[in-house]
Amino acid sequence: MLYIEAVYYVKQREDSAAKKVLNNLIAQFGDSPLKEKATTMLDVLGRRAQIEEELRNMVITRIPGDSASGKEPLTIITQPKPDTSNVQPVKPVQPLVVNNVPQPDTSAVKPPVNVSSSYVNSPNEAHYVVLLLNKVDPVFSNEAKNAFLRFNRTNYQAKNYSADLFELNADYKLLLIAPFTNAQDAISYIEKTKPRTATEIIPWLKGGKYFFSILTNGNFDVLKLNKDVDVYKAFLNQHFPGKFE
Repeated sequence: MLYIEAVYYVKQREDSAAKKVLNNLIAQFGDSPLKEKATTMLDVLGRRAQIEEELRNMVITRIPGDSASGKEPLTIITQPKPDTSNVQPVKPVQPLVVNNVPQPDTSAVKPPVNVSSSYVNSPNEAHYVVLLLNKVDPVFSNEAKNAFLRFNRTNYQAKNYSADLFELNADYKLLLIAPFTNAQDAISYIEKTKPRTATEIIPWLKGGKYFFSILTNGNFDVLKLNKDVDVYKAFLNQHFPGKFE
C-alpha cells in the first residue's frame, strides 16, 4: 500500500511526498522485495527534472548503418560503476569474450558479403543475452542499460557482466549482456531475470516494448546485415521452442 501511495504522488508530481513514502517503505520493510523497487524509483525521481529536460531538448538522429570494414574489434572488460548523470551515446558493440579469450574477429579476414545469409544454431558457442528494445527513446534505452548494470552488479558481482547498446534499425535497439559460456548459460540467466524485469529492473517500460533473446557473434553478424528481427525470432523458436515467446 505504501508503494501504491508513492506511485499516486509521482503521478500527481508531488515528488517530495513520494520520496517520503518511499523512504518510509525502505525503513519499515527492509526485507521486502519492494525495497529494491522503491530504491530504483527514488533514483529516477532524483533525476526527473534532468530526464524530462533531455526529452524536451532531444534531437533524434539516425546512426549510420554498421559496416564491418569500419568497425574496430573491441574487448569486453569489467564495467566501472556507471555515471547515470549523463546520457551516453549508443556505441558499437564489442566482440564477445569468454574467460578472457576473445572470439575470432571474422570481419578482419572476410568482407561482409561473405557473411552467411542464414542463422546457425551453435548452442556450445559463447552467447550474448539480448534485450530487444522496440521503439524506445534513447534516454530510456540508456536508463535500461544502467538499470541492468546495477542489477547485475548486485546479483551477479562475481560474473562481471557487461552491457552495451547497439542500434539495429529505426525500430530496434539491442541491449547486449555478456559473457555467457553457451546457450544454456544465457537461457538460465533469462529464466532467473525475466520475472524481475518488469517489477524491479525497468518498471518504467511497459509490456511490449522489449523482449529477451540470445545471440552468438556469428548470428549477430547476420542480424546486422539483414536486420530481420522477426526471422531471427522464428529461428530461435525453432531451436528453443517456448523459451523466447
